Order: sequence, then structure tokens, then C-alpha cells
Amino acid sequence: MTDFDVVRSVWEGRVPVAVVRAQDESVMSDEPKDEPFYLLAPRCSYLALCIDKLRTHFRVPSGDAAEVWFDYKKRPLKWTVPIGVLYDMYAESPDGLWSITVHFKGAQNLPESFIRYPEASYLESHFISRVKEAIALKSGTGMSDAQNTTEAKRQMWLSLVQDDLDQFHRLNDKLVMPLDGWIKKVPFRVYVVTKEHLQDSTAFSTTIIQESYSPVTNNTPRTLNDLMKFLFGDNRPASILLHGVRPNGETPLQWLSQFCAYPDNFLHIVAIMP
Repeated sequence: MTDFDVVRSVWEGRVPVAVVRAQDESVMSDEPKDEPFYLLAPRCSYLALCIDKLRTHFRVPSGDAAEVWFDYKKRPLKWTVPIGVLYDMYAESPDGLWSITVHFKGAQNLPESFIRYPEASYLESHFISRVKEAIALKSGTGMSDAQNTTEAKRQMWLSLVQDDLDQFHRLNDKLVMPLDGWIKKVPFRVYVVTKEHLQDSTAFSTTIIQESYSPVTNNTPRTLNDLMKFLFGDNRPASILLHGVRPNGETPLQWLSQFCAYPDNFLHIVAIMP
């Protein structure tokens, strides 16, 4: 398997999802019962991109996108987190059907710490902001205007929405390849999941760790195990998931960053604690 085969496997990753409508929004008794909306959701995509399809399926007129939200067992799901990460955090089996609920109203009643989904352009802006951050971390000082244009990042976003890997790869390849052999810092976010977090549906604000960390020390590659030791010391996670897979702890971080990052160029790692 080549490195690009790995990139393609990451891009083509899918998870089985069943979306049901909130019971308090169910149709009248004399209307057909709402059936769940089933989909193989792209791991690298976002729940918010499904809203239009869900409105059609559940016969909901167009309305304020900021009122739409999703939950899993009454736990609100963040629209800024890729679907694959949410699945790895909450799905009860590694390849089973994940059932979540969509609400088309009531977002104003959620806690203030939950950021409501404003509109489609905000998700694009969020994605572009993440890509900019990743570029700054990898390059250390930023990259040339020719390589770092807003239009290029917007085309990356459109490639993600249109599921066009070839176009995305052409654009992204200019950003992820290091200019001097090593990237400066590894863009990553580690989502810490505890048993208490899984059992308490009100604790939806997962701990997310993002630190400055180089993929090399004294010209020796650092590994995923090195990163976990740096973050957790002796209290290591019981399990680590990246794209639904338990990666080999001895895998070099630079290789993971180049070929296993999500489209925003971050490694989104789920750490399940003992």
C-alpha cells in the first residue's frame, strides 16, 4: 500500500448512521410516521452538511439553520467536530450503526457553552480557519502567498463538500509537504473520553487537548507513543482511535500528520481513558 492509498482510505472512510427526529417534533398522528434517515456518512465531513437532506426526508420547511442541532442520548453534538471523531467518541461498537437525533428547533435552550450552528458559510469559515492554523503550525512562520491563498483553501472546502479527493489532494499537497524535510509542529487535537463522560449526558463539553509539539528531537522522529507520554505521563489512555483504527504507537508523528490527518490538516485523536 502506497502513502496515497492511505490518504484515499482515510478520505473514503464511512460510518453507518441512523438519524431520527426528536419525539417532541414528531408528525401528527394522522400523518405517516417519520422513518429514520440512514446514511453512510463520510468520516471527514460534518453533520451540518446533512441538514438539507434531513429537512427533505422529514418534510421540514426551510428555516433558521441556527435552530437545528443533533444529540446522541441527549448529549448535544458539536457541529465543528468531524463525524468520524464523534462516532469514535460515542458509537457503542467500532463498526455498528450509530443512532442520533436531529432537532429542528430548540437550540436557543441549550447551554451557552454550546455554540449554535449559524449557517453554511460559518462552517466553511471554521474549516478555512483550521487549515490556516495547521499551516502556521507546520511551517513555523507561515508560507508564501502563492501557497497560502484563501481561494485555494476555499477550493479545498468545496472539494470536501463535493467529495472530490483528486482536486483536494492537488491543493492540499502544496500545503502539507515540508519545505526542509521536517514540519515544525504537529497540528493535533486529542479528545479525552472518560467513563464518567460517557455516562453523564450533561457533560457534553469534552476535554480537548491541543499543545505545541515537534515531530522530531535531535533528528530522531517522535512517535505517537511519545506524544501520549508527553500529554498523559504514566496515566496513558486505555485506547487510542484515529479514523476508527487503533494506530501502532511506534508510527512516526510526521508520517501520521502528512497522510492520516483530517482534511483540515489536523490529527483528530480520540483518547479513551481507563
